[in-house]
Amino acid sequence: MVEKESSKFSFKNKKYRNSLIIVVIIVPVICVSIFMVLQISTTYEEFDPDAEWIVKGSLKIMLSDDTHHGDVWLVRLPGGNYSIYFVDVFIDYKPECYVVLSNQTSFKQPPPYDLGEFVDLGLLPYFIGNFSVSIPNTMDITKYTSVVIWFKPLGLVHTYARWYIWYLEL
Repeated sequence: MVEKESSKFSFKNKKYRNSLIIVVIIVPVICVSIFMVLQISTTYEEFDPDAEWIVKGSLKIMLSDDTHHGDVWLVRLPGGNYSIYFVDVFIDYKPECYVVLSNQTSFKQPPPYDLGEFVDLGLLPYFIGNFSVSIPNTMDITKYTSVVIWFKPLGLVHTYARWYIWYLEL
């Protein structure tokens, strides 16, 4: 009796079966995960064309391997409210990053950082693109000189942009 040689591409072949599982299950899961992260963290918001662009700061590099870049603007909206416009930004992803206004003008290495007097404006909504963050109407924004991206779990300043607003009449 002659036994048939098992096919190279038979499901009984362990190498073939494991490769098929990787291709059919794991690769799509990874692709969907990457797509979801990019969709959540990227936006190109249309800014209010009637907003008054008041002062700009550029994101600073904190560590040698950081790749942050982009501009952060203080703007006055038509109703008199203020907002922060992040323009063409790329901020290295870290979960739980918050947008903070601080009265500090620089943040030296190593941590812990002194944020000075600050106001937490909430989670950073995006990491790439153009987007805005509202500033509460009740704040005296002339007290704050920096927009800080704060990695709250470790108390680290991820990046920041300095504004020169003390001389402006707001």
